[in-house]
Amino acid sequence: DTVVFTTTRGQPFWPASDLHPTHTIYPEFDPKQPIDPDKSWSFRFDKIGEWQFHDHLAPLFRGVITVRDSLVGIRSIEGNIQLAKKCADPTLGNKTQCWQDALGQALDQRGIDAVFQVFSNLYDADADFRQNCHGLTHAIGQQAYKKFKNNEYIGASPKTSYCGYGFYHGFMESLVHNGANFADAREFCVLVNKQLAQQTNVWTPCLHGIGHGVIDGSDQTAWGNTEAFIRPGLALCEKLGVDDYEKDICASGVFNSLANFYGDQKYHLPLDKQNPLAICRKQHTTYFKAACYEEMNTLLMSLTNEDFRHATRFIEAMSEREYQARAIDALASYATHFTLAENQHASDIQTCRALQPELRAPCIAGLAAGFMEFGTPEKEYAQALAVCHDSAKTFDEKKACFGRILWLTSLKYPSEKQAMICASVEAVYRQHCLAES
Repeated sequence: DTVVFTTTRGQPFWPASDLHPTHTIYPEFDPKQPIDPDKSWSFRFDKIGEWQFHDHLAPLFRGVITVRDSLVGIRSIEGNIQLAKKCADPTLGNKTQCWQDALGQALDQRGIDAVFQVFSNLYDADADFRQNCHGLTHAIGQQAYKKFKNNEYIGASPKTSYCGYGFYHGFMESLVHNGANFADAREFCVLVNKQLAQQTNVWTPCLHGIGHGVIDGSDQTAWGNTEAFIRPGLALCEKLGVDDYEKDICASGVFNSLANFYGDQKYHLPLDKQNPLAICRKQHTTYFKAACYEEMNTLLMSLTNEDFRHATRFIEAMSEREYQARAIDALASYATHFTLAENQHASDIQTCRALQPELRAPCIAGLAAGFMEFGTPEKEYAQALAVCHDSAKTFDEKKACFGRILWLTSLKYPSEKQAMICASVEAVYRQHCLAES
């Protein structure tokens, strides 16, 4: 890359390679003469290494330029596209490793915005990447935490909202796993949300990440006992949340982890596969019940071999009917993940239409919401609204679908973009638009 050297001292300057005064370590890194204070000097580094330098006219002023190797073309958008094609090569042995190498190097070399630029190129180039995008944003978050822990500046970017805010899930999981004080974890969420307040809302995914991270399976005394397994996480959420909403969001992370851990035989967690939602009925508060029914969506899809129609039967059979709408919305949203690559949702829409009448509208809204979670970065809304336009037929269905998506876009996008999105929707469905709220 090319580095531009300037001065704020108001005096001539002469940036050059060590050693002083010969500049022999990297002799090309030397303008050979003083630079006027109102001018600049540029030098393109093409040797890998750490190049210490100084001001030849004032040698106490020092610095270091780090030049790293990279995967093909990591330094430019054009290069990122080439890299994306490389990782998409069907003859490549391990695509996941290629993706992780690309993302990790982009984060190390160029920061948060750069890594998500590479992410976007990979997303566009490869359907397999799209299927794994949430997990890969988890990995970026975990890598970013390592830099944060080492006191390296990582910055804040609205692009961390990509693929269902998985970045914050991974970051907060790592923070919690590394023994951070939970008050500090909450304070981190407050700080980042404040920094990004004009661009996107990261408060809820950050709280979800804390709940997600505290259930890590490390307490072997809780293995084989579901209630003991989740008890510490729920207790933390009771303390961490200032109201029922925050407790719900934190607990959603706890139950999301539980749903995942059910699939790992190591933990011996008892599960009645005919009655997998029994743990939700055992919860003693409405906010924990609601979070549980929502987050069992991954478990239901796993138990039915990713058969959305079959999975909906568990929700239709729920005795606590006040939680059904939220549960079906979450299940439909997750089901979108499995049909995203083919861009075929006709069967999922038919599944929604075959449900009990009161579940049809939230089911369709959930299918649309799935695009907001797993859709093309920064274009999620277009695909989501298309589902509302194409699949929602009755007024109630459209109201539920557009309302769900406009609420999500109000959280995800800055106000200018939200206003543009609202203008594309019929006025009767704009109840969540910023301009009218």
